[in-house]
Amino acid sequence: MTDRTSVLPQQLPTDFQRPVFCLLGVAFDIIDMPTVLARLKQAARERSRLVLSTPNVNNIVTVQRNADYRDAVAGCELVVPDGMPLVWLARLLGIRTRRIAGSDLFQWLMNGDVGPLRVFFFGAPEGVAKTACERLNRDGGPVSGAGWHYPGFGSVAEMTATEVLASINAAAPDFVVVALGTAKGQQWIERAGNGLTAPLLSHLGAVVNFVAGSVRRAPLWMQNLGFEWLWRIREEPALWRRYATDGAALGGLCVRSVLPLVLRRIWRRVLPVRSSAHIELAALEAGQKRLTVSGNWLPADVGALRDTLTALTATDSAVVIDAQSLGWVDHTFIGLLIRLYGHQKKRGQRFLIDQPSAALARQLRWHCAGYLLAPLLVTDIHFTKNGAQAWKQ
Repeated sequence: MTDRTSVLPQQLPTDFQRPVFCLLGVAFDIIDMPTVLARLKQAARERSRLVLSTPNVNNIVTVQRNADYRDAVAGCELVVPDGMPLVWLARLLGIRTRRIAGSDLFQWLMNGDVGPLRVFFFGAPEGVAKTACERLNRDGGPVSGAGWHYPGFGSVAEMTATEVLASINAAAPDFVVVALGTAKGQQWIERAGNGLTAPLLSHLGAVVNFVAGSVRRAPLWMQNLGFEWLWRIREEPALWRRYATDGAALGGLCVRSVLPLVLRRIWRRVLPVRSSAHIELAALEAGQKRLTVSGNWLPADVGALRDTLTALTATDSAVVIDAQSLGWVDHTFIGLLIRLYGHQKKRGQRFLIDQPSAALARQLRWHCAGYLLAPLLVTDIHFTKNGAQAWKQ
């Protein structure tokens, strides 16, 4: 019998075939709750690593300001929108998606839709994780508390010390639920993940409070109308400042990014573009690969990009994207580029968009994905125009 406390989960290849879209710099999955639950169940059964991210408005604002957090989200196996404002903005852009709230997801787990799970709570205010763990075990449902740990206010390095990770592994959890704050929690997952034997990891801060009963969740009608934030302020008055700041930041993002995309969508209905998509993958020296994409890419063309990215990432290599003749692309195309960026980051491989066209640069800026134009360098070697290597000065 396999010892779950010592065997690390297998790392799954990045799935470029699943539906995805870019919204405000984040590549979200287009998915429903039953499919999310099925993927969690499969990962838990096969002991395969699955990091779930559930960005809300606060997370989106943090993405714009914190590159480490942004990159950590880009490398997650599953990214779903938790917040009705994000769903509304997506629909404004013609994207049909659904809210997958972390608290709803955990309730489904407690109902037994994934089967027996051992959950370890890491973080939350002092005493809350302990109470949540004890409540799960007292209720005797399919989700049991494997353990809890209150790390205090130390650094991420202190919270990922060998003895801390060893204590979590000794509890043999299937799912580690983290509650450390937006950026810190995701950074902890990224740093601790390689030393944890639990297959499922996610930062679900409010979930621990809900399970413990220290905070009540909003009535269903408020959740459906997008007013859950008002209820949260009622329960936790200190949150009003964060919600006010995030709301103002989101308003600015809507003006700078969402509005241009809405206008572009209307313009393209009046003057539609014709497909001229072209893609080519070539191997360079030293195991490097060059992906050439050009022309206008319509939704029907993206299948070729999915297949090429799947082939490209079958083996680890540095990737150069030649995009100097790239024209019109949509949210799916950019979402797949973000997935590739996240894949390369996780694998410790280089990612570079070489000589991007003005059209691509403009569209990346509108999607808050301009960071893709900055070379992802993992060593002191960088690419020259022709793909050769050169040492940085």
